[in-house]
Amino acid sequence: MTSFRFASLRYLSCLVGASSALLLTTGCQLNSTAPASAPASTPITVHGSLHGGQQPVSGATITAYAVSNSGYGTASRVLGSTTTNSMGIFQFAAYQNCVANDLMYIVATGGNPGVAGTQNNSALAEMTGLGLCSNIDSTTFVNINELTTIGAVWALAPFMKDEAHVGTSATNSLGMQNAFNTIYLKMIDPTAGVAPSPFLNANATFPAAEFNTLADILAACVNTVDSTNPAGKSATCQSILAAGAVNGVTPTNTIRLALNLALHPTLGLSLYAQGTPAAPYQPTLTAAPPSWMISINYSFAQLDSTPNVPKGIAVDPTGYIYSAGAGQNPDSSHTNSLLEVSPQTGSIIETHYTGNTIENQPSALAIDSIGNIWTTDSANNSLIETGPSAPAGGGGIHTGNGMSAPNAIAIDASGNLWVTNSGNSSVSEFSSSGAAIGNFASGIAAPVAIAISPK
Repeated sequence: MTSFRFASLRYLSCLVGASSALLLTTGCQLNSTAPASAPASTPITVHGSLHGGQQPVSGATITAYAVSNSGYGTASRVLGSTTTNSMGIFQFAAYQNCVANDLMYIVATGGNPGVAGTQNNSALAEMTGLGLCSNIDSTTFVNINELTTIGAVWALAPFMKDEAHVGTSATNSLGMQNAFNTIYLKMIDPTAGVAPSPFLNANATFPAAEFNTLADILAACVNTVDSTNPAGKSATCQSILAAGAVNGVTPTNTIRLALNLALHPTLGLSLYAQGTPAAPYQPTLTAAPPSWMISINYSFAQLDSTPNVPKGIAVDPTGYIYSAGAGQNPDSSHTNSLLEVSPQTGSIIETHYTGNTIENQPSALAIDSIGNIWTTDSANNSLIETGPSAPAGGGGIHTGNGMSAPNAIAIDASGNLWVTNSGNSSVSEFSSSGAAIGNFASGIAAPVAIAISPK
């Protein structure tokens, strides 16, 4: 299996000539004279601009943060701060407290979005995600606007409490890295402030209209001030924020509104009406969506021409994604596959099996803590084990134990496997090595899925 790792902003230009299945070439870097990492004692100036819609925002507070590894939603560490000038431009030294493995993001709050006078929009909050501090240098320039805010918030939502609290557990740094990959390898170009990223996989369909509609909703709040109260929020902005309330609590700024919509995607669908034909980001949705979930769809027909239907998806311990597919040819022969997909780009890395092959109809899959892949075969009533510790030469095919048209699988904290059987309304339990433990049928009727609480 080819191994791929986290790509950061400084390396993005190296990807342009690469195959869609190859993310990085070892040693590839933007500037061969730049140091591999910046000492914490050497501040590096970061340059950028802030816009609300197409208007520069003056007098906004710009703060650079490093994400926390002390727990989900824990306080980020401040790396540096400054304010924007009359043209929305900023620059500041962001390395006073930065170390090589810190993941950096930048937040803008307050300021005047091009409105006459000195009013401040206290609801204005925008952000972007940059990546590893050690891969940002003095040539870095970022554009922050509503598009970068949507890209950053939707990617980082599982780790966010608010704009100053973005964190993960000490054991899930990979998850945070993949979230930053999503920001600038899929969602946005942080340098130009546009969406989608120019490095988005060619097989991907990006929801541009939904993305733009969300950005326009934020812009309708960002580009206003309360002319009667320099510290207040406009009536338009108050209305927009109120539509994103959760449990009766109204978000206080546009990042927190975006976070509420990302975490509660069926919330605030009335906000669709805030868009106008003159909204700054186009094209937009022509009708209100069923939810604010942002989905990037991948189609690999040109890479995998077999008529396979996806039957299951799972993520291995290193973050790589596997999808099992089952199909039938006109001559009734079967075409089955297991695709390994990069979490960074969505590219297919490999179509493969290790040690065993699916005999007939894969119906579900799960991956255990050491990377073994377990697939159910509904036509042959079997459980197939592939991966680093699976027996070679077909020894990883397990049968019996009451399996009948198995259709779902889950793995518990001890590594035991639980398989649902639609053919006889039962659940079969196997050990981590595939040995039968028991079959349970009491109170079970036509099971179609299974999940196990981590507790």
